Amino acid sequence: MQTIPTPRTADRTAAADGSELAWSLSPGRPPRLVVTGEIDLATLHEFDHAMTVSVARHRRLIVDLTGVEFLASSGIRTLYAHLSHLVAVLVSPDNVVARALSTVAFPCLVVVPGTRRAGTV
Repeated sequence: MQTIPTPRTADRTAAADGSELAWSLSPGRPPRLVVTGEIDLATLHEFDHAMTVSVARHRRLIVDLTGVEFLASSGIRTLYAHLSHLVAVLVSPDNVVARALSTVAFPCLVVVPGTRRAGTV
């Protein structure tokens, strides 16, 4: 029998290069994984951990990336790895994250109007 780790309700990782990532899992139907900061090679392990723990606890999930300032291709790969569990991936309009996910035609991308945060152009 496999034990599923209890998700940390809020976590923050600071990398040596100054990259920072924070995440929290909000209850709901489906629950929402809220991620802020940068998803790059320095913070990828924490993002992957957040995704893995969240989908292990919940079959369906909304991932809120409206507060993410940068998304590396490795972060997109992590999203694709969990695609079958995702209801939606929320992004801000005119954000580098929205552009990156639009470029790869990410299937469950939802642009949330009125959410202009860091990383906007």
